[in-house]
Amino acid sequence: MKINIPYHHRDFKINIPDSKISEIIYPKRRRLGPSEQLIKISLEAPVGSVSLKEFIRRQKDILIIVNDHKRPTPTVEVLDVLYRYIKNKNFKFLVATGNHKMPGVDELRLIFGRFYEKFKKSILIHSPHTRLSYIGKSRNNTELWINSRVISARAIIVIGSIEPHYFAGFSGGRKSFLPGCSGYRTIEQNHSFALNPKAFVLRLRDNPVHQDMVDMVNKIGSERIFSIQLLLDKDYKIWKVFSGHIHKTFNIAIPYARRYFCHRLKERAEIVAAVTGQPYDANLYQTLKSIENGRLALKKGGILIVVSCCYQGLGPESFARFFKNPYLIEKTTGHNFEHYKLGDHNAVNLKNLKNRARVWLVSSLHPEILKKAGFLNFSSVSEAINQAMKIKGPDARILFLMDASLSVPCV
Repeated sequence: MKINIPYHHRDFKINIPDSKISEIIYPKRRRLGPSEQLIKISLEAPVGSVSLKEFIRRQKDILIIVNDHKRPTPTVEVLDVLYRYIKNKNFKFLVATGNHKMPGVDELRLIFGRFYEKFKKSILIHSPHTRLSYIGKSRNNTELWINSRVISARAIIVIGSIEPHYFAGFSGGRKSFLPGCSGYRTIEQNHSFALNPKAFVLRLRDNPVHQDMVDMVNKIGSERIFSIQLLLDKDYKIWKVFSGHIHKTFNIAIPYARRYFCHRLKERAEIVAAVTGQPYDANLYQTLKSIENGRLALKKGGILIVVSCCYQGLGPESFARFFKNPYLIEKTTGHNFEHYKLGDHNAVNLKNLKNRARVWLVSSLHPEILKKAGFLNFSSVSEAINQAMKIKGPDARILFLMDASLSVPCV
């Protein structure tokens, strides 16, 4: 069988006998309607809230929170419809960066598209280190620091998209506030719960990471928030829109998201090729989503081949430090709550994975950087697969996870 493996702006073309293939899992297809119509209908008939028109009727000043360029949210398509409602209002945009690197002009153009020139004087970028307000503690004793503009805003519109997240359960909804607009201390304390076994992809019940996020929204005041949440298909096109109350829109969207993103497996495989789609192929930190999902399809002692260009390198320093000093991976434990530093959960996950499987990458990263931390890098998918087959023997079969960043294998 001939298979095309997407890799940044080109494809790897491989040829593999059918008998060697366990499964090929492609993203599910969805019938799409006109996105403008889907958004408009949702805004006029929201969930658990008055219509958007009524929500902003008496408000002079509006804060609109949008995802940064690290998320595939098609913000421009929402703005096409939203602008008709807000054009006579005073409004500001706040880009929810969390602890990501602050976007430059090029990244802002990706987010706002043709609206950038019109709105550029109204765009604010969140920093987790400045202009913060303390609003109390979560049920898990996390200190809740939030961007002060969020607290001063009387009307907030938040635009997001819902997809699986490997320790928050799902992104979207409440995640625009924590970590999106939170202080560094809050993000660090919240992410320490990623070490908790209940912090897992697709899981919300009793997940302390999710609980913190919900508590943050409740402290801010959910009645001040109008949420616009999108479900996207494999090409990041809109197929569902949920608008209204931030918790109710999220909760109603989750069953749809589960059915779309979860893929039932016949069995786990000895070799898994996890292909990372854009924009999650930018660096190794974002690629962790593929690694975490790919390992769910892997037998113990198997080989996980992660295909991701990583054209921007390793990622933030909180993650890159583990590759500059691989000893940090070995000394970090899953019980390191008291002395947790942001990113430690990634080291724990990588260490646990290394103990049960081999992790290979097909990327543009320097092989020596990965080798020090115990990971091999290959220049092509064929080379990695051929080597894996030699090691695992003639009876081994390969499972291809063709959009591993957003496809969750369920056994």
